[in-house]
Amino acid sequence: MATKYEERMKAKGFLSYHLDTLPAKFIQKAKEELGETDEIRQSALEQFRKRILEKVRDLLNLKSCSYATQLIEIATVTLITIPEYLWQQTLCMHGWSYDNMLKYPTDDEFLIQFLRARKYDVDKAMGLLNNYLNLITSHPDFLNNVDKEKMDKLTSDLFNVLPYRDNDGCLVVIFKIENWDSDDINEQVLFCTIGAILFCLSIHPANQICGIRLIYDAKNYSFKQMRCFVPKYLPLVAKALRNSLPIRFKDIHVVNEGIVFHCVWTFLSLLLSVKIRNRFYIHGNNTGKLQKHIPKEIIPREYGGDLINYNDDDWLKKEVDKFYDRFLMMVKSYFEKNCT
Repeated sequence: MATKYEERMKAKGFLSYHLDTLPAKFIQKAKEELGETDEIRQSALEQFRKRILEKVRDLLNLKSCSYATQLIEIATVTLITIPEYLWQQTLCMHGWSYDNMLKYPTDDEFLIQFLRARKYDVDKAMGLLNNYLNLITSHPDFLNNVDKEKMDKLTSDLFNVLPYRDNDGCLVVIFKIENWDSDDINEQVLFCTIGAILFCLSIHPANQICGIRLIYDAKNYSFKQMRCFVPKYLPLVAKALRNSLPIRFKDIHVVNEGIVFHCVWTFLSLLLSVKIRNRFYIHGNNTGKLQKHIPKEIIPREYGGDLINYNDDDWLKKEVDKFYDRFLMMVKSYFEKNCT
């Protein structure tokens, strides 16, 4: 039975965080803001996939290898992914190691997020994909720290997805840094967890079209936690925020921050573009300012909103579980390629 709060939210037109299908207004939003139509989407996917396959060919220097070239041409024309065993046979015939081949995912579900993030500009989408792959291969030490049990704990303790989207359809995510015990779980596991969460959130079409608003609760952010990031991982954070992720952060709201955060922000802000810096809003303890950007109705009471309590039934953890194997396979593939 729906609660009075849920009935009120439905009456006001707020949509749930989890959507099985795209509402008509999101489809219209994609058309108006991203220039997306069925024809443009299909044409861009074909061009994008062709560019990727051409890059694979160039990387492997297979232009003189007729059979491999034929495989690439078949994949380009028919838009299919070449079975792994065919690549293995072809490469072995010519003395290449399949294990050292750079494996680009080419399915529509994966590629469409990069196209939407760059409004169907294939050149920019290709650049974003390259930046994304470079980002996840920049720290091979992360691969040695994949701990699913600890990742599950961080997902449940640090992150909350609010039950309703805002008026623009944006997903609202809360990140509470005080719930991270750096003595128990190291920063590599934390980054792996954040990577897995962003991976699974960016797969959802509604999030690709409407974007995400992040509330970063910096309450009790300590010097001990800061030393885990600064200076070693500060460039990584800046790189992730600068043209490296296929997810659009509409804005990032920092609340309850203290002197430690401001110390970090002094350096981090220097590494960000003006465009990205302008998406940060530093509110301090005045959480009422959030209502200028996010409707009061969907904000939790602790941040001055109307949402008293809710149970998301560990939805985010279940989403990470659903995509975890695929995320891990992709990360390992690129790590192994860049570490051999």
